[in-house]
Amino acid sequence: MTKPTLPSDDGYLDQSRQLVYVPVPAPQAEPQDEIDLRELFTLLWKRKLRIVLVAVIFAIIGVVYALLAPERWSATAVVSAPNYSQLVQINSSLMQLQGVMGSNVAQDLNIFQPKSIFRNFINQFGAYDNKSEFFAEHKYWQAANQQARNGSDKMAERALMDQFLSKVVATAYKDSNFYQLTVPGSSDHTSYEALVGYIKFIQSKSSQVLSKQLVSVIAAQYAGLEQQTTQLINKLQASLTEEQQKTLMALKIAKAAGIRNPSDANTAADTNAGPDALLGDQAQQVSLGTKALQAKLALLQQIKDPSALSPELAGLKSEAAALAKLQKQASDIQITPFDYQQQPQLPLYRDAPKRSLIVVLALLLGLILGVMSVLIQHFLASPAPGKE
Repeated sequence: MTKPTLPSDDGYLDQSRQLVYVPVPAPQAEPQDEIDLRELFTLLWKRKLRIVLVAVIFAIIGVVYALLAPERWSATAVVSAPNYSQLVQINSSLMQLQGVMGSNVAQDLNIFQPKSIFRNFINQFGAYDNKSEFFAEHKYWQAANQQARNGSDKMAERALMDQFLSKVVATAYKDSNFYQLTVPGSSDHTSYEALVGYIKFIQSKSSQVLSKQLVSVIAAQYAGLEQQTTQLINKLQASLTEEQQKTLMALKIAKAAGIRNPSDANTAADTNAGPDALLGDQAQQVSLGTKALQAKLALLQQIKDPSALSPELAGLKSEAAALAKLQKQASDIQITPFDYQQQPQLPLYRDAPKRSLIVVLALLLGLILGVMSVLIQHFLASPAPGKE
């Protein structure tokens, strides 16, 4: 049996006088990039004091921030459209106006319906100019504004004001006619006082707007009556002047005809020289005689107010006087343009800061950073693969 031929030191075999190369496999390197979880947890346990220390430091920072951060509270109220009992004063004026003008003014009074009044109140509540006007004078905003002036410029003040006013809102409830009114503040009492004060401010504004609208409607009706009155007075004055001229002419004719009494007119008629032959349509006035015509002319000249000749003019003047009185009353109308479903109340919870949440998040952040610091230090201290 032939013995197997072993390779020489250089890796070649001598078979049949031929050199055959046999590759020698290289040694396999052991993997170095695997993570040993047991070693990792052991490392973290050994460095637990550092991790806890970092977490405690961040928790303390969170507590300090939560205690020192400015508080934000929000007071709320819920309102709906007013009922007729809350609009007694304006409803009384509207009834008087309709009593004077009748159905002529019905269409102009639609803006004074409860829903329209409530919609105007909500629009006034959210108007930027109204919010700026009220809160610029409010003690909460004055304090906040003073802090802004101590460390910022005018643009920062404006930004702070806009940020604050953006939280003064009237939010509609879904599938409901109710609105939630919200006003922020630096404390529960401050936000409550600001909400109550701002609602009263907007209530006054709404009353002023409605008062001006009602005065405008009355003024328009009054102007129409004034125009009718002027036209009727001119017409009556022209009729009075015409009647005076006719009476004066008839008087002159009666004097010329020698007709002093109606009996004289009958005598003239018998001789075919009566008034009918002279004036036709004016014959009836001439037949009254000079005495009656002089008395009539004197009476016509004594008339200074043409309304005495027309009941219609007297009625127009009476309506105008009633509108003038009503217009004066309408200029000082005070109403409640809403109905409370929930009165303003002191808020029970802060909007910010959420102190417990801040402390918990700070503690978690400290734990994460503590673990990361230990791992980074470990990997930086470990030798690179192949350099051991």
